[in-house]
Amino acid sequence: FVGRTLHKFGGVLGAQVSPKSKQITDWVCFVKNEQRSNGFNPSLAISYWRSHERSDLSEGRVLRRRRDSYASINANEMREFMDQVVTPSLGRLQPVPGELIGAPNRYLTQIARDNSHNSLCYEMRLSFALTVGATFERNLRLWLVLRSEFAAERIERAKRQTLFQYVSDLKGLRAETLQDENLLELWELVSVARHGDGPAARRLRELNPELWAHQDAAMQAVSDRVGLRASSLRVQDADMDRYFAAVVAFWEAVSRV
Repeated sequence: FVGRTLHKFGGVLGAQVSPKSKQITDWVCFVKNEQRSNGFNPSLAISYWRSHERSDLSEGRVLRRRRDSYASINANEMREFMDQVVTPSLGRLQPVPGELIGAPNRYLTQIARDNSHNSLCYEMRLSFALTVGATFERNLRLWLVLRSEFAAERIERAKRQTLFQYVSDLKGLRAETLQDENLLELWELVSVARHGDGPAARRLRELNPELWAHQDAAMQAVSDRVGLRASSLRVQDADMDRYFAAVVAFWEAVSRV
């Protein structure tokens, strides 16, 4: 809890927190001070956050900056990650088109090099998608722990649909509104990237068969039979754009309510 929280608020994003989010910095200082003492208590840090969130009054109104600032930070984190890390990397590592592999003389050595290069390109894209999806889930669970009255243990064990329902209950949004099809696809893709073939890979194929569009029907049948369904999928740049847009839109929707 401490490591993830300090990384979020006190490390990479610390310089990006706006003056309106000074309360977050105060909370980070509290966490750091508690960490230095013997025996850090995460529940105490959460209670500190909630008590200050409830006690901040201005002209008879409870300020909502603390509650919504974390969602805004999550949205900005994805924008920064896309702009500063992912987009430049995608530009540097572009796959070699199939018709150009081994060109111009089709030497076996060049074919091997091109195929190795393409494997790296698609593995990088899958890794970025995994990072986006895993970060989204971690941030979602932490956001719920900080803002709900549910016990942390319930949130830790909750499945995707339950997590979205918790957000809906807190924000007054319809649960189905939060479950964008691109988010659902990303959620399944994370499972496939981590675990390989299995139920998640089959669900992912149903959600987006275009991830296997480079294979003909015969090759897909072979891949499915020998357990290479997960290994043969290819995340394209357009897919990365969809995943980032879905995550940013989710946190922006949450922060506005």
